[in-house]
Amino acid sequence: MNKYNYEVRFPKKFSGSMLKTFAVTSMLVDHIAVFLLTSVNSFNQVWFTYLGQPVTFVWLLRMVGRFAFPLFVFLLVQGYLHTRNRNRYGQYLLLFALVSEIPFDLVHYGYLEYSSQNIFFSLLFGYIGMRLWDYWQNDRFNRMIAMLMLSGAVIVSRCDYGLSGFIFIMVMYAWHTHPVIKTGATAWLLPGSLFVFLSSFIMTCYDGTRGFIRTPAMKYAFYAVYPVHLLIIYLIKQMI
Repeated sequence: MNKYNYEVRFPKKFSGSMLKTFAVTSMLVDHIAVFLLTSVNSFNQVWFTYLGQPVTFVWLLRMVGRFAFPLFVFLLVQGYLHTRNRNRYGQYLLLFALVSEIPFDLVHYGYLEYSSQNIFFSLLFGYIGMRLWDYWQNDRFNRMIAMLMLSGAVIVSRCDYGLSGFIFIMVMYAWHTHPVIKTGATAWLLPGSLFVFLSSFIMTCYDGTRGFIRTPAMKYAFYAVYPVHLLIIYLIKQMI
């Protein structure tokens, strides 16, 4: 038995579709809080202080939102490992990265601004990193050079979660069979709350099945949630 394999201690309850549902719900909660509720005084009243942190309703919603990125990365890695066509998988990421950039800019700045990039670009860089990691599997020097060059591209492009997000994706892929290392990487590379750490336990409950999201239409709908919800939030902001 693999000495790192402690996953048997956790019940296998969640399909890939359930993890996608958790990730999307967490993302929606976070974005509603940060883009729509932050300016509402009643939602920012301090309930109490915990370890020096003022606890408000908005803060609690944002902490729930910390589940999203680790789960999206886990799903990215699982999708990469199990997809029948890795080239097409990368093409989907590129397509939705481009499509999402306009609503991402609008909701953040109110106009088109390319000084930072949406999370699909972060996932796309992670996908490229996984392809190069596999391509140079027998050449550690070129693999290291490729990772350094990609890291520089991530920094220059200013993607969501930045360099730590890219490193997190690569750790999650390189040690995808080691749940202890993945848990440590989640806590160390994505600091901020207990909710981030707890997301690793949701991952360990993955049962390896696809779940109810099976048809191409449902798959596209999952990707489309990101740009569509950002556009809706932007339109709501314009009306209030």
